[in-house]
Amino acid sequence: MNQNLPIKSIASLPKAETNPKSWTEPGSPDDSKGPEFRSDDYDYDYEDWRSNLSAINPWAEPFLKDGLRIATEDFNQACQLASQARWLAGRDVWNGWAQAMLKLKSVLESAQLWYVNTLGEGANEETKTWMALAESIFSSTTLMRGDEGYIDFEQFLFPSNVWFVDASFTGESRFQGAKFLGDAHFNRSKFIGKVNFQHVTFNGHAHFREARIVGNSSFGACAFFGNALFDRATFTGGTTFNNSRFVGMTDFSSANFIGDATFEKVEFTGDASFENTRFAGTAWFPRSSFIGNTAFSNSVMIGDAWFSDSLFVGNVLFDETKFPCNSRFENAQFCGLSSFKNAEFSDNTQFSSARFTGETELAADNLPETAEINTITITGPMRKDREKIELEEMFPSLTRNASMSLEGTEFKSVPDFQGVKMVEQPNVADMSVDAPIKTQHDWDGSKKKSRDQLD
Repeated sequence: MNQNLPIKSIASLPKAETNPKSWTEPGSPDDSKGPEFRSDDYDYDYEDWRSNLSAINPWAEPFLKDGLRIATEDFNQACQLASQARWLAGRDVWNGWAQAMLKLKSVLESAQLWYVNTLGEGANEETKTWMALAESIFSSTTLMRGDEGYIDFEQFLFPSNVWFVDASFTGESRFQGAKFLGDAHFNRSKFIGKVNFQHVTFNGHAHFREARIVGNSSFGACAFFGNALFDRATFTGGTTFNNSRFVGMTDFSSANFIGDATFEKVEFTGDASFENTRFAGTAWFPRSSFIGNTAFSNSVMIGDAWFSDSLFVGNVLFDETKFPCNSRFENAQFCGLSSFKNAEFSDNTQFSSARFTGETELAADNLPETAEINTITITGPMRKDREKIELEEMFPSLTRNASMSLEGTEFKSVPDFQGVKMVEQPNVADMSVDAPIKTQHDWDGSKKKSRDQLD
């Protein structure tokens, strides 16, 4: 396509916003046709707007002549061919088209004619037409590297939904700096070679369900403002999401990381699921923030698992999770419910300086004898999932600022409470001790003799 599009008065159109606010239909059946704002009330002319739309998308003119006919197989095929031709023409041509489409969208918004329903679908003729022509389709397409030596989508602007469903990328793929203003569909896509999604913005939902990446991939410094769906995806090489932000729901359930998975300094604002996920390499989550509820239940971390200095604000579940290698939770903070029910840890497990301020389910017999939990702090209630919690000599520097019940507790070996500080007098009713007790704390404020000295 020619970059110098013959668009009547397009230069005079207002500058488009990259993330405009849409007027959402309230959902009433009476509003199904959209608002009745026309050109009499606003500086808007439908024929002029439609003429510009046709000039930007000449391939669609046959479908616009006799009324809108977009929900057809012929339309989808024509849109896909136009998308491929525009991509082959290069970034400047593609982004010129995208900016022109966004300017036409801003005209509808200014005239209060941009109207979508609660499902995000166009609810009047103008909105439907724009959304249909602004989509890009690459589904079931084999994309091959160009003269640059890679598949180039670097810094591309996608004004609406884009479809790469079942697409094949045969070579290094570069999307860094791209902006997806609509939903991005990569379900079941296959990437053969290195993949670069660094600094990409996903304003809509990002769909990577059952995607397969054969090679190293980078999603560093990305912004996912919608849901990020990577469930059942496979990453055969090393994968990084460092410094990325997930605002919506994040789903990596049943994903398979064959190489190292790195999520350092990542912020998960919404709920995040890593249930039934397999990490064959290192699972690296240090200094990350989990604001919503998080689940790693039934996951297998074959390599080392690092959660040092991470923050869990919502509830977090590690139930049935397996840590056969090193697992590190030093300085981690657990503010909500933290459950490690039936989790399996290796000999090299570290919870040193971890803080549990919410309800905690971490039975001592879950941990190996070599686990390091020095200076662990628990200020929330402990949950007992067994009739007896068998505590070994594993809490040399435990700090507990809330009530703690040891009712029915058995000590396998001689417990050492030296240095323990209790802010109130403890309840030792019905307590039986087979050996003499040595007491050195003065509960009443006056120095008393030890039990051995009273005899």
